[in-house]
Amino acid sequence: MSLSWEYYVNRRGIIVEKFLTDNKIENYNQFCAVLKKFDLQPPSRESVAHHFPAKRSKPAQVKNKASSTKTTRAQIREKAQTKSKPVEKASEQS
Repeated sequence: MSLSWEYYVNRRGIIVEKFLTDNKIENYNQFCAVLKKFDLQPPSRESVAHHFPAKRSKPAQVKNKASSTKTTRAQIREKAQTKSKPVEKASEQS
């Protein structure tokens, strides 16, 4: 005879969130599979739905090469070389 999930939680003083993380449960189907191993009757999907937040799809990232802020090593070396060269004044050249 299997026990109900509600009875098991109340009797053992289980924190549901901790139970889910400890057993690496991410959705209702995984939850039911684990309860079956413990010989427990799963609750209705609606009663535990708040423990399984709906996965949000990530918006597609737009890559804009024109606004790249990365500096390559070659660009850094080039800047360092231009800074190390002495600047000649216009009056000295004539």
